[in-house]
Amino acid sequence: MRFQSKTTKIFFILLLLMLTAIGLFGCGQSAAVLEEREKIQVVAVSFPPYDFARQICGENADVTLLIQPGVEVHAYNPTPQDIITIQNCDVFLYGGGASDAWIDDLLDAVDLTGKQIVRMMDCVEVLNEEHVEGMEAEDDHEQNIPDEHVWTAPQNAILITKSIAAAICT
Repeated sequence: MRFQSKTTKIFFILLLLMLTAIGLFGCGQSAAVLEEREKIQVVAVSFPPYDFARQICGENADVTLLIQPGVEVHAYNPTPQDIITIQNCDVFLYGGGASDAWIDDLLDAVDLTGKQIVRMMDCVEVLNEEHVEGMEAEDDHEQNIPDEHVWTAPQNAILITKSIAAAICT
């Protein structure tokens, strides 16, 4: 194509530069938004699974701690925002013991389609709490309570982190 004037030539060069700039800036912004959306959303009820997930994922996921430090875990009640956070996650991690009894009802109420759920007590062989001299159970039923602190044994921590990693990879 032959240009009629110098002004027309300059106009086409500027137009080409503007279209190129718009394409480059638009793609860069879309890539950043797309990258942010691709991060896996992991929600952990308490600190142990939260810390495991942070170590496994690094910067490749957004890991949220549901129960903030200083809050009594054994008497926790979820807020409406907590329920929304759980509903919107990809992977949900919790211990599964007596202190997490509220979670079973919550999980029955939310849509779990496409979500990976890791209950740490399902990852290992659970032992009953040990009562030693000086500790008295109030009745016979309390002597057979499963110990929900399963992450404290290094062998269990290995099994739990493998299960969390598999759920995140899925």
